[in-house]
Amino acid sequence: MNSSKNRSSTNQENPGPDCRVQRYSTAAPPAGKPKEIEMQTTLALCVGVALTLSAPTQASVVTFYNLGNNFSWEPQYPFEGVPGRALDLTQDATQLNAPSNRSVWVERGFHSSPFTVVAHSLTALPINASPSLARFARSTTPTTIFGVGGVPQDVFAIQRFSAGDLIGPGLDWQSTVTFQQGSNMSGTQLPTARAFVGVEFPMADGIHYGFIEMSFTRLGVPPVYSWGYETQPNRPFIVPAPGSSLLALASLIAFRRRRTM
Repeated sequence: MNSSKNRSSTNQENPGPDCRVQRYSTAAPPAGKPKEIEMQTTLALCVGVALTLSAPTQASVVTFYNLGNNFSWEPQYPFEGVPGRALDLTQDATQLNAPSNRSVWVERGFHSSPFTVVAHSLTALPINASPSLARFARSTTPTTIFGVGGVPQDVFAIQRFSAGDLIGPGLDWQSTVTFQQGSNMSGTQLPTARAFVGVEFPMADGIHYGFIEMSFTRLGVPPVYSWGYETQPNRPFIVPAPGSSLLALASLIAFRRRRTM
């Protein structure tokens, strides 16, 4: 797999997507031979796909797709002393880098008794490395849940975003935020459905905002479908629709084919 160095800003710390690029080209046919279709297309279908918005007033959001579940976001279990796997929103699904000041982790809680409702969290506080400086957007609206025995409890959980929502300054940014409760519950529980979460983290040129698209399971490894970030510092961005970068790329390929036929 070749590593692309095409980046959306002059900051040398901003990595580009790691893409497998295939180029298709046919030469002009000799005189007297049947005319062949000329086609020059660059196809970038990979674990990480970068989409740069064309309007000059818009910034650039880089999206990485976890195709084939290549990246498994293994949780950390602090009570058992089991470290988890760090996720860096600026790297593709093949990432094997050591934790940095922008890494994030999944943390699974522990039931100290059959009546304990434990929190499963997204965190910037690993058990086997230095804390990162990343933060997660927390909802300012509490969700009332009911533990075993029906005791109500208000939880300020992770804020769930949808495509088209804005992520940026002004949100309630926290280093550790509950994304799910344990199985020892009755009644209302936190949603498990697929959604986006907001992340902010530092780079050399300032604070950047990003997202993780995931499901919020109660057990095991939570499914992660994509992640990405705004390459311009201190700038909010609109959450992309799932697969929008791939659709835009497919449209570009189709347009080039029509022009060369």
